[in-house]
Parts: sequence; C-alpha cells; structure tokens
Amino acid sequence: MKEPNGSTGSPLEQTLRKSGIDAIGHAGWGTHFCQFYESKRDLLDMLVPYFEAGLKDNERCLWVASDPLTAEEAETAMVEALPDFKKYISNSQVNFRPASDWYLRDGTFDADRVISQWVGLEQDSRARGFEGLRVTGNTFWLDKTRWHDFAAYESRLNQTLGKHRIICVCSYCLERSTAADVLDVCSSHQFALTRRNGTWQLVESDPLAVARAELARANAELEARVEARTRDLELLLRERDEFLSMLSHELRNPLAPLQSAAEIIRQANPADNRAAVATDIVSRQVHALSVMLGDLLDAERTTNGMFSLRTERVALRSVLEDACNSVRVVAEAHRQTLTVEWPGPLISVDVDRVRLGQVFANVLINATQHAPTGGVISIHTNVEESAVSVTISDTGPGVPAEIRDRVFEPFVQGPTSLDRPKGGIGVGLAIARQIVEKHGGTLAVQETEDQRWADFVIRLPRASAADGSGPHTDAKSSSGQSTIASTRLKILVLDDEADIVEATAALLELNGHDVRTAFEAEGALQSARAFRPDVILADIGLPGTDGYEFARKLKSEPRMSNARLIAVTGYGSRADKEKARSAGFDAHLVKPVAPDLLLQSLPAPVDNHAHETAGFLESIRT
Repeated sequence: MKEPNGSTGSPLEQTLRKSGIDAIGHAGWGTHFCQFYESKRDLLDMLVPYFEAGLKDNERCLWVASDPLTAEEAETAMVEALPDFKKYISNSQVNFRPASDWYLRDGTFDADRVISQWVGLEQDSRARGFEGLRVTGNTFWLDKTRWHDFAAYESRLNQTLGKHRIICVCSYCLERSTAADVLDVCSSHQFALTRRNGTWQLVESDPLAVARAELARANAELEARVEARTRDLELLLRERDEFLSMLSHELRNPLAPLQSAAEIIRQANPADNRAAVATDIVSRQVHALSVMLGDLLDAERTTNGMFSLRTERVALRSVLEDACNSVRVVAEAHRQTLTVEWPGPLISVDVDRVRLGQVFANVLINATQHAPTGGVISIHTNVEESAVSVTISDTGPGVPAEIRDRVFEPFVQGPTSLDRPKGGIGVGLAIARQIVEKHGGTLAVQETEDQRWADFVIRLPRASAADGSGPHTDAKSSSGQSTIASTRLKILVLDDEADIVEATAALLELNGHDVRTAFEAEGALQSARAFRPDVILADIGLPGTDGYEFARKLKSEPRMSNARLIAVTGYGSRADKEKARSAGFDAHLVKPVAPDLLLQSLPAPVDNHAHETAGFLESIRT
C-alpha cells in the first residue's frame, strides 16, 4: 500500500482512503492535489475511477465541471462505469455541478464563499452518515484577470482542507497554463499529476520534495542508528552468554571435588555413622548449590522464552519418576512424605524430556521448601481425552494472597525471616511456567477449599495416538536399571584443577578402577597412547589445547577409536552439549556430577562397549 502523498502528519491523514488513481494509491483526509490535462479523455481517465473509489467507500462526491467536459457528460461517464450508479444518485451521495454555479455565483468569484461551501458540504455529508467529502473542480473557466485571486484562494484552501475530511483534486488545462502558471499551481497544492507517455505521473511541489528528501535522509540515518544499536546489542548478548558460560564453569568447578570427596569419605568409613551424616550433609548442600546455580544462570534466558525444545514421545511416568528421585533426598532430610498417584504406563506426551523433568523438579523443590517438617507432598495425575494434568500439593501454609498473582514472576518469594529457612532464589516457578507454556500447556496455582495449602497444576497436551506409536522407551527402561560397573576399567582423568583430578581419581580407585591423571591436553594424549584407557573423563576449559580440540585429536587416532570419551565440565548449556558432541565426545556430564551418576556412566569393559552403552550415555543430561 502506498503512503498518502503530501502527508502533513495531521490526525485526519491517519485514515487512508483509496484514491482510485494508480499513481497515488491511498490518500489521507485533507489531501489537496492538482491535475494537468490536455483533453476530455484525460479528465475522464482520472476522475471516473477517482469518484468510483469514493462512492464505494461511502464518501459523498461532488464533480464541479467546466469545458471541455460538461456536468452532463461527467454523469454519463459515471453511469457507464458503475451499473448500480442510480442508487448513489437516489440517496444524494453524488452530485454534478457546472463551474458557473459553484465558483461564479452572480458572475463573481468570492474565495471566502467558495471555501465556506466546501466546508459546509463536508459537515452536511458527515451529518448524513457519509465518511467525508470527495470533490473535484475544473478551472477551465479561469481567466488571467482572476488568476492572482484564485492562486491566493488555492493556498488558503490547501491550509483549510487539512482540518477536514475532504479530498480535493483541482483540474488545470495544460495548454492554457504558462510555465509560471504551472509553478504557481504546484506551489499551492501538495502534489500534481500530469500525463506522460500515456500514464499519470506524480510531480511534487518544491516544499514537499524538500520535505520528502529530508524524511528520506532522516529515515536513512535512523536505520543506520538502529543497525548500529542492533550490532551493539548482539555483541552485548554474545558477551553476556560467554560470561554466563564462564561463570557457570568457574562456580561449578569447586563443587565437583567436594562431591567426590564426600563420597570417598563415606565409602572409606562405611561403619562410621558420624561420617555418613557429615557426607550426607555435604552431598545435600552441594546438590542445593548446583540447583540454585543452574536456576540463576538459566533464569533470564528461560523466562524470556529464549530457549528451544527437543521434543520426543516419552512416558509421563518415567519423567515423573526421575523428578521424584531428584528431590527425594531433600524431602527425606525434612522427614517429608512423598506420595504419588502414578499415571498409567501408556500415558505419553510429546515433550523435551529434560525440560519437563526440570518443571516437575522445580515445583517439587518449591513444595519441599514450604511443606513443614514431617509434612506430606502429594502428586496426583488426571488423564483426559486430549490432555493430562499433574497436580503437586503440599501441606504447607499455601501461597500468601498478596503474591498469589505474582508467584510465577522471577525472584518473587513469600515473606521470610532473616535466617531464610526456606532457601531458594525465587526463579524456579518462573522457569517452570515458561517451559510448560512453550510446550503448549499451562502451569497454575489453585488454592484448596480450606486454603490450608496450594495445588500447583501442570496441564499438558497428550500425545496423539493417531500413528499408533507409544512412548519411546528410554535406555534406562529398555536395558534395566544401570548398575555400577564391578569390573576393573582403565580410566584417564583430565582436568586442570588439581582438587578435581585427585578427588575423582580417588573415587574411581576406591571402586576398583585403574586410573591415570593429566592436567593438560597434550600430556593426556601422550598418556592415552601409552595407557590405552577404556574411558577418558575430560574437562572442556583447559589451558592451551581445550577439551574440544583434545577430543578431535583423540578421535583421529585409530587406536583410540574405542575409548569412551565423556566430557565432565562446568559448561552445561544446550549449545555446550551440542558443541561437545560435534567435537567427538560420547557423553556430557555437568559438574558437580553425583558420584553414583559418574560411576553408572562407566561402560562395561568389553571391546564394543562404546556401541552397547551409547543409548544410555547419550540419555544422560544434567
């Protein structure tokens, strides 16, 4: 759609009207332009479609005619163009007047009277229910004695029309106009139309041309500024992502050896109850720190919807089981009971398994924080024809009324004391809702009838059964529960953090494995050639040659092709996992890795172990 030519930006011009003239396109109310014609055919070719468009848009129309085209000829032309033209005549929507009646009443031209006629007719038209007024006036009657007065009238009219719902075209005979006349006419109209090579072309007045040139310059300058700001913003976003990735790596690194050290103490002192209590505390706190760190780093991206989904068909029960297992230790620490009404094994959903597990875990963690010691956390499922809902309830005090409408906003928490017994940073529910909505579902909080506690209801579309396929069976259910490898494996541990290397090596040796260590990539490559490990646990953020390049070099050596390469790193985003896979890693674990998960990830020590356990290791996502 073309912009209205000669726009002054007035409110009236915000409503665009079809002009019926291809060279113009659409025009706003208050448009005042002129036409230079050479023949009767020129008048008809432009004005007939001009009025046809106005009539069809419920505008009142007035054609003020003069030689060489009479009012009667103009009406005949309209009748021929519009088969239903009589209906416009009958409801007084269109009228044809000779110039002598309109401009030269009593044989004199009075500018005030003519302008009042245009304005009065527009007001009457709107009172009758028409959208506005569309007019034309032919100036063939104008002689040189009246030229100066008429030019002044045109300038006044140009200003007046901008305040009214009027579109006006003034017709001038080109043969009767000198070059100076043409300049006068163009200066008092917003633009002009003249016929060239058989088509109507637009000629702008000098002020308008200058204004349009200035507008084009301003637009170009604005576009350049927007592009520059966009580049700056993209750079800031990249730097932010790099910073968050680095921050994740640096903050997760200290947690990893703590986790391993606690497990070493527990295994080394199985009969010491005090050691068991201490190691359980360490494990719980490391897990809590890891969860909060993950939520904090994920909060901005997730709550802004800046994440993608990898959907697959999964059994809803298996996702719920994983989530329950992830929070069971926390619930047991508070002597809370977790009761679950499991969905049937055939209830499946098309979801991103990792993201949905994050939803259930976040809501369950919220429940453990608000249920009292010794309280109950309940999970209830309800299956409908096209949807399934999971309701998570706890016997806590419920959601305070003052934050009920904001409970899913980031960093919103209920009242707490200085000791912050509930913990958390207030982003878990916000992240959960965004993930659910990305799946086409809803997450809402519902108060129970007695308002003693709150129900969080997660509603998701059920997977379509049209193709007859059930949920994909994950590796855990197809091969049975993974067990810790009981046979001795040759394992190489690569990390630039001495504490991580020593703690991981000690844990692995305590479980009967033969372990070698390295602190940089080139040394690890040399050690791998001599040691021929079954498994290599490698960090990504290494000095000199990083973990990605190490993986590419290792996989390029035929003798190392069967070694299972597992990334153990603080870089845990979806992009980081994809990059690791592309570099040649067979699995990706995010620090701090729970000791049982690390041990379960080790393959059985047979020649083709890399192929046999690929499904399980690739399903590990932390």
